[in-house]
This record gives sequence, structure tokens and C-alpha cells, in this order.
Amino acid sequence: MAKNLKFIPYSPWEAIKWIGKHIILDFYYPFIVLIFFLFITPVVTALIIVVSPSWFYGFLFLFCFFVILVIHQMVQIRVHKIVNIGSLNEDGWREFQFTDLNSVKDKNLNSVKGKNLNQKKKAKYIIGFIGDIMKMGDYALKFEKRVKKFFNGVHLIVGNLEGIILRDKNNKDGIATQHHNGVILGDKNNKGGIATQHHNDKILDQLANIKLESTKSEVKSKWLLCVSNNHSADFEKGDFKKSRDFINEKPNFYAFGDLDKNHSCFPWDDSQSMKDLHMEDINIVTGTMWSNKKSDNLITRFDSYNNKYKSKRFNIFFPHWHYENESYIRSKLQRKAINLFLTGIYKERKWNIIYNLIDHFSQTIKGVKRAWLQRVFYKNLESPVKEKQQKWDLIFGHHSHVPQPIKNYAKGIIGYSGGNFTSSQRRKKHISGLIMKCEICEVNNQLELGKVHWCYTRNERNKKKKEVCVIIDCLRTRKKYFESRSIKFRASLIIFSVALGIWLGIFWVLGTINSLYWIIYSIVVIALFVYFVVKYSKFGPKK
Repeated sequence: MAKNLKFIPYSPWEAIKWIGKHIILDFYYPFIVLIFFLFITPVVTALIIVVSPSWFYGFLFLFCFFVILVIHQMVQIRVHKIVNIGSLNEDGWREFQFTDLNSVKDKNLNSVKGKNLNQKKKAKYIIGFIGDIMKMGDYALKFEKRVKKFFNGVHLIVGNLEGIILRDKNNKDGIATQHHNGVILGDKNNKGGIATQHHNDKILDQLANIKLESTKSEVKSKWLLCVSNNHSADFEKGDFKKSRDFINEKPNFYAFGDLDKNHSCFPWDDSQSMKDLHMEDINIVTGTMWSNKKSDNLITRFDSYNNKYKSKRFNIFFPHWHYENESYIRSKLQRKAINLFLTGIYKERKWNIIYNLIDHFSQTIKGVKRAWLQRVFYKNLESPVKEKQQKWDLIFGHHSHVPQPIKNYAKGIIGYSGGNFTSSQRRKKHISGLIMKCEICEVNNQLELGKVHWCYTRNERNKKKKEVCVIIDCLRTRKKYFESRSIKFRASLIIFSVALGIWLGIFWVLGTINSLYWIIYSIVVIALFVYFVVKYSKFGPKK
């Protein structure tokens, strides 16, 4: 783990990259380009007295730095692009079916290709997954009907409550509000710092608006909220514990990921309500890679996942991991995640490069050759068509604040990040999420994944009504992959062209430049005009 900077959980180099990503995604960089050319034009005109060399070289450095960041971001998005699993179904979201290959031999692989062998199996459990639950502030949280329909019938919804719950700010008398069973929330006047994350005490009631009835008539769907994330320790330890107790006192809500009550994984033995779910053969483990403040003996950490693994159960890992605002997964992180999934060790293995070859090119490899390559990939393990070949059955991560891919490996799934399930922010990079639900079937006294459904979501913010509605993002779901907020290349060209023209005009009026500069500028403008005409007219490429 990297040593944390104050309020920034990353190493110094990753912190620089984190700042760069925010600047790029918020489109501040066009203004840097603008400022640069405001300073470089006088230099070109030989008026060095207008701008000192130190200022010039300073802005030259900033310009080059941001250009490199933009190019790097564009390359990363293209290089690490992963297409999600599943095909679009009649409900408007994607569906993936695991086939039963336990009794299938290598030689019969082609004969069962594409068949839904799990179709007749009955799901023993249906578990839903969401990403980060971000603070809503003064906004009310609502859900469209399709979101409620998506989660209909699930037994448990697992999500990450980013930060803690503090008292309702509408309580202006300075006294902490009494709540269910006498639990008192933390004092909202306790300001943890500029980068803190907290919720008001209405968030749980708003989440409960997804009213679900389980397939088991005697059990209502319940929420399992992860309280182990980089914002858990933003305030005092007492505030964290009060927040956790408040969650556990609410009907159908449970917090896990804390060490104080040893609720480091689900289910635990000291809750009768949890026993009512009858999920003794499920094991859900969580832990965070990062903490903005010291969190010793407070929350579960990522590197303790193996201590909570239980070999005779269906094991789900729900980690707070990887980096923010990246819709792609870096190659190194892919190799680490796959190795964790297969062997239980979060460590890079160079042999996993073979996976990339199989994943991208195996569509043209059939029969024996493909089975042989699979055995090479899994090294000491038997062919994945014979039996389950991974340690974890399912991994679903969070922390990136943008959705990341869902891929199947062996007989399980890695959902790299669920993005933001709720957010009251207006910035587009923070309003997208991914929701998933999995059917867990019992096959030969062993739990295995059956059908998996997923789709993208979006937070629609109504400033007048002070509401945020979580909706199914049908357009992105149809594309089968998520592209983060695109870089405004076109807008930057326009800003640059207009600014340069104005600045050249000023110096032309002052008589410090000749007509040669106007000729060059005219050529640039004509080239841009032709570019936009070709790209956005009938002469451009058809979409």
C-alpha cells in the first residue's frame, strides 16, 4: 500500500495523476491553453518586454504538461477498453448466462457452445450490487420504476456508503437528534475537513424507497452497506461508530466492514435479523485499499481479505480499490485482479498476459486448440471446462466513481467498479453508475452463478425541485461499454482559434505584427472550418 498524503490516499505520483485527471475531466485545460497563447503571442512578435522569460517558460511547461495529460488519457481509454459481458434482453438491460460445464468434457466443448444449460435451474439466492452511495446534500433521492423493477425479487442489495451519516442539518438547535432505539448521530458541526464525505440521516429512508419483495414470501429484501472506504475515518471515531449503529438499528439495513464489533464480513452470528435471511452459505467480505485519515482498528483493510475467506461457502469480495475517475482498468491492475480472483493473491503475474491473447483472439480459435490454450493460461489448474477454477466466486468493486467493466473469468465474475449509484453533483463525471444482480444456484450441493443481469444508471438532477432521480441509462447500456466524459477537443480548438485571433488583432492594431501572421492564422481557420464541415456534414463518416 502506498503511504497516504493528507486527504489524498495515493502516493505522490498517483496524487499528481489524480489532480491531472480531475483537471482534464473538468475541462480546465482549455483555459490553460488560452492563457499560454495569451503569453506566447507577444513573445512571437518579439515584444519580450511584455512577458518575462520566466513567465513564458512557466506557461510553456504547463502547456506541455496538460497536452501530455490529455494525450495520455485518450490513449489509456483506447488501449484498456474492455467490452462487457451479456446481451441486451427485453427488459432493456443486459443478461449473461453461465453454462453448466461440470459434466462436459473438452471434446464436447463445441457441441455445448451457446447453450443455456442453467436455464431450468432455480435460483437459491438473488443478490444485487450497486456502487458508491454519495451524499445527496439538500436533494431528495428518488428512483424510476425500471430501477425498482431491476431489483425486484432480490434477497440482498450490497452497496458502498461513501462516508458516514451525520445528523440532519435542519436541526438548528445544536442538540443531536434522537433516532430509532435511542441512537444519536454524530454532530454535523464537527467539520472533518475540505475533502470529507457525509450523509444526512434521511439517506436510509430514501434508499428504502426501493421497496422490494423477495422471491421468498416470508423475507423482505435487505440492504448491506459497506462502511469501509477512504472516507470512513474523515471524522472522529465516535462519529463513525454512531453512524454504524444508526444503520444497524434501521429495519432491513446492516453495516459491515467495521472492526469494533467484528462485522468485517457478512453474515455475522450476533444478529437475529441477519439470520432471518438464511444465507449461512454465503460469505461477503469487504475492505478498503485507502483511507484519507488514520483508521487503525476501525475499518477492515484490503490486505486482510484472505483472513475472512471461507472455503465451504460462496465467497464474494466487495473491495474499495483502484483509482478514481478511470472508466478503464490499467493492464497491471487487470493482472492483479485476475490473479486475486483465481489464486487469492493480489499480485501481478506476468503469465496473465496470456489471458489478453485468449480474450481478444480466441474467437477464431476452436475446439482442441482453444482448450489447450486455456490449460496453458491456468497453468497448474485443470481445464476450466471441468470444474470451478477460481478462489473467489464473485468480485464487485467500488471507489472509481465511474462504472468499470464486468468480465467473466472461469466460472465467476469480476465487476471492477459500480461507479456512483447516487450523487447530487452536477458534474457529468460523477453521475453514472452500474447495477448488477446475480442468481446463485445450487448445483450438486455447491453454489454457482447462474444468470447475471446488469445495466448502467444515471443521476438526473432537478435543481428547481431539489430532486435527484436514479434512472436506467439505456443508451450506454446498449453500447455494452462505458466511455467516461469525453475530452472537449472540438471546444478547445474553437477556444484556441478565437483567443488567438483576438490577441493577434490587438497586436495588429498596435502595429507590432505584420500581415504574415494573418495569412498563417487564416490558413489555420480555413483548415478548422474544412475539418468541421467534413466531420459533421453529410460528407463525414456515417455513424
